[in-house]
Amino acid sequence: MINSANESKLRLHQVWDILVKHIGASEGGRKAFLACAAEYGCERTLEYRFMGTLGFGGKVWLNNGPHPYVNCYREDEAPGRLKLMEIANEELKLLSAQ
Repeated sequence: MINSANESKLRLHQVWDILVKHIGASEGGRKAFLACAAEYGCERTLEYRFMGTLGFGGKVWLNNGPHPYVNCYREDEAPGRLKLMEIANEELKLLSAQ
């Protein structure tokens, strides 16, 4: 459970770290992601398009379920991409359980 603004910001950095590590998100996109998440706050669902190795439809979802998750357009799904999403989503789930 997140108890402070600093803890929330740290958690968002950790989410982005997972996207960079497993899904090929650009390190240069971190600042825009943090700004967008701060603007949306904790109450609203955030669908953030980061692309990476998932193509133009690569997205991370916040506040839309029990933990953040990634997905992509159905037409962009391929076995390799599905595996990357599975790995990233498992790490996001574990992060949320901390």
